[in-house]
Amino acid sequence: MNKKILGMFFVSVLFIAMASAMLVSYISNSVVADVSVEAPLVMTISSNGTEYSNSISLQGVYGGDDISFLTNIVNHASVNIAGDYEIIVSNDINNATCEDFTVTQIDNVNMTCFDNSGIAIFNGTSNYVNGTTTVNAINLTFALNIKPANYTITSQIEMA
Repeated sequence: MNKKILGMFFVSVLFIAMASAMLVSYISNSVVADVSVEAPLVMTISSNGTEYSNSISLQGVYGGDDISFLTNIVNHASVNIAGDYEIIVSNDINNATCEDFTVTQIDNVNMTCFDNSGIAIFNGTSNYVNGTTTVNAINLTFALNIKPANYTITSQIEMA
């Protein structure tokens, strides 16, 4: 008899637990965190070292001329970042090559150049310390025998 009463007690407790679980489908409220993530490195460009923006225009350039500009890179991340600094040179007639430049100097980065289907790509590895700003002076000398065209020079960093 004690076993029968004990069995009925456990069945009753189980029934009460199931009934209360059906009435309350959760134990607490839910919370949400919305996060807006931005690029850790922000790069801007300047022709004079004082006014930086996302683009500049260099006019009156001929074969044999030098061009210079600065890139300003701010590491907003809380960690150091290693990346591949790239300068990609293309033109409107799709025939840019490394031979179009006789001198290429970029501060803080050892660069190599390779040709890729009408695009010259200068590439080098650089490190960016968290919370700091890095300024790179970029100097390019166009070859005397360069074909006249409109050139686009893009600087970017790809995470290693």
